[in-house]
Amino acid sequence: MTPEIAETIPSWNYHAYWDELRRMEVELPQHSKEFQPLMQFVEKLQLRNLVEVGTREGGSLFMLSRILPPGSTIISVDLPGMAWGRKDSGARKQRIAERLRADGFTVHLVERDSSLPETATEVARLLDGAPIEALFLDGDHAFDGVLADFRNYQPLMKEQAPIIFHDIAKAAKLPKVEVHYLWRLLKTFMPWREFVAAPENGQGIGIVLNTDLPQGFDLKAR
Repeated sequence: MTPEIAETIPSWNYHAYWDELRRMEVELPQHSKEFQPLMQFVEKLQLRNLVEVGTREGGSLFMLSRILPPGSTIISVDLPGMAWGRKDSGARKQRIAERLRADGFTVHLVERDSSLPETATEVARLLDGAPIEALFLDGDHAFDGVLADFRNYQPLMKEQAPIIFHDIAKAAKLPKVEVHYLWRLLKTFMPWREFVAAPENGQGIGIVLNTDLPQGFDLKAR
């Protein structure tokens, strides 16, 4: 798939949802020309569950919930105060979780280190045997960290399910953001799509469709 930025306006009101977040005093650290087409992509899948690694205040989680079917299961794996998060994000995340539950979603907040195998085991338990239907990786942005998250949750996923990465664009002013190394590797053998509005600023959203890793493929070879 080739890179693209969708310019069409969806039937739902993206900016109305964003305004609602502002009223709840919750940040959305996303570029609208990247996140809006992501929402359009996800909406078509009619997912029954979503797992997000790296939730911070819950802005992205709330926005994605707006296009999930009623009754879907939403799992956040997030540990406030870690290197890529914020110490004071927990209260806002709880507020978002309460709102989503009121909207009819089943919501689980897993406050553990996302890279640990026992955290993935807990996610699998919460899904009660169902595979992950969409995974959003927006936690640790160092190469070893995002690779650990990918390896931890990819085996739990449904075949051809979307794995979504944030901050895939390489930017000289953000040298500690290394997601682009893993993104470049995965694109060599997985179907992919990306939305990058301003590559010089970093950010960018990438989607690969879950497939088995080729035998002998070295994900550490960045």
